[in-house]
Amino acid sequence: MPSIMNFTKRISVVLLMINSAFSVAQAHPTDELFTTDSTTWIKEIIKFPLGFAPEINYQGFEDLRFVKAGWGKQNHPEFWSYAFGWYLQTSSKPTLSDIVHNIQLYYDGLMQAVNKDPSFTVPKTIVSFKPIDEAAYVGTIKIYDSFYTKTLITLHVTVETHHCKAQDAYVQLFRVSLQEFEHEVWNKLNSLVLKRHSCD
Repeated sequence: MPSIMNFTKRISVVLLMINSAFSVAQAHPTDELFTTDSTTWIKEIIKFPLGFAPEINYQGFEDLRFVKAGWGKQNHPEFWSYAFGWYLQTSSKPTLSDIVHNIQLYYDGLMQAVNKDPSFTVPKTIVSFKPIDEAAYVGTIKIYDSFYTKTLITLHVTVETHHCKAQDAYVQLFRVSLQEFEHEVWNKLNSLVLKRHSCD
């Protein structure tokens, strides 16, 4: 089983390759939505527009946090468990339709960027979310995993939308895992909350 150091290096190289290949601009280092322990989480911050999904028509940044222990290990219970937040410089609240469409663009673009077989057509992402209330959703995302398994996988997802009144902006928080919501990994994912003053 690869060490944490080797895993971290591999993830960093993959993200660097994607960012370099598509000239993704990095956000200012102080731009972040979450506060996490670097021994537990891997952090990556990317500015919009995203190089692998430029069709997502927002300005702002993405704050990604990967569960370091098992995110990239296929036999680990925390495999494909992570969270990401979008800080969106928009005064219009994203609708459920907007969220579904943008997540489809996001994963279609990401998995196509990672795919190394030019003869292979990456299957389209299928998103199924239902509302919990007017600002939260739950559901699944079926994607082709170009990173590791090279198969279709189903991710379980929660979504929160926060209105940042002082900035006239919105934050969307996505928590993602291969594990169903009853699994203990969700305790770790749910412990990740917005940093104070990141969305006033």
